[in-house]
Amino acid sequence: MEGTALLLLPQGLRIITIERQETGLLIEVLSTQRTCRCPLCGAESDAVHSRYHRRISDLPCAGQPIRLRLSVRKFFCHNPHCTRKIFTERLPTFVEPWAQMTVRLKAALAALGLSTSGSLGTRLSARLGIVTSWMTILRRIMELPPAPAAAVTALGIDDFCATRSYMSSCKDSRKEDLTWSSASSAEPSLNQERLGQGSRTRKGGLASVRK
Repeated sequence: MEGTALLLLPQGLRIITIERQETGLLIEVLSTQRTCRCPLCGAESDAVHSRYHRRISDLPCAGQPIRLRLSVRKFFCHNPHCTRKIFTERLPTFVEPWAQMTVRLKAALAALGLSTSGSLGTRLSARLGIVTSWMTILRRIMELPPAPAAAVTALGIDDFCATRSYMSSCKDSRKEDLTWSSASSAEPSLNQERLGQGSRTRKGGLASVRK
């Protein structure tokens, strides 16, 4: 119970063993929830099908990396109309399905990435006891939802000029495209007229010489 309070595990999880290894602490955690709801239909079930183990990274403790060996269960779904007959126990506030790290560790990596960058965040996380890479930090940043766009209350002169110049450049580029396209389409007719005039001139000159 003391270890559970120290790691701030959610209700329904209990620490079984704590083993110290060369790379950090390996903590075995057991789920003690009696029932679970099907993620597809929402029906509650208490019929356990089997258990399986997940390896999850968590926030470090006193500078030591922590790996959790989480034992979760699979349940039978009693809803006859549900297409999922067997479902896995969910712990959405602690770890997401198929994730290899806890929700709080993902939030910490995203905060490190926003404060520093990929490479700097990796060096800082290593000093804090978090084993990660710069690409993982960038992925955590990219997973963050975009900030909502606020209404424009004031428009500066630079913004107005930039907008006008951009629109003017777009219009000029369109005019150039139209000019070039019209010139290219008109070239054959002009050349044909010039060739016709030249042939007529040559014919007239030959006729005068013959006469």
